[in-house]
Amino acid sequence: MRRRERVFGTLAVLGSLLGGAGLILLSIFDTRRHTQAHRGFLLLFIVGVALSAIFTVVEVCKNQHSW
Repeated sequence: MRRRERVFGTLAVLGSLLGGAGLILLSIFDTRRHTQAHRGFLLLFIVGVALSAIFTVVEVCKNQHSW
């Protein structure tokens, strides 16, 4: 495995951990009592999942095209 693959793989895992933490916290803080916190954790979840997806796609594309 090349260093670049490890870096993108690690970044994808970190993004998924952020998304997972956001999802757990999102389920704890409901919209009725914690509106702002709920929205913040929703944003954390979306950003974490998006980063994980982006880094996964970049890793796969770089492997297929040998950039």
